[in-house]
Amino acid sequence: MGPYMPVLAGHTVDSPEVSERFLEDFRLTISDLIIEENYEVFRDLAHKHGLYLHSQSAGPHEPPVDGLRVLAVNDVPMGEAWARSNTGRREEHRRIHVA
Repeated sequence: MGPYMPVLAGHTVDSPEVSERFLEDFRLTISDLIIEENYEVFRDLAHKHGLYLHSQSAGPHEPPVDGLRVLAVNDVPMGEAWARSNTGRREEHRRIHVA
């Protein structure tokens, strides 16, 4: 991962294609870790105490997790739909793109 760290600051390493592949792998790894180390741990803890997990799997803004994978962790999966609005947060999280 060391040689590709500059990609996280928006720089290109090797080529735009290679840098974008690194970013995609990085994002998928972050998503996997959040799901495995948070959602799944919380679900297992809930089950240990006879409870179900009914968490929000994604929101109206771009989350750093795969919402469909989170739905699979939930005991009570739920989806949601959002309409555009002039209130609330208007911008997504800053996303790194390779120039």
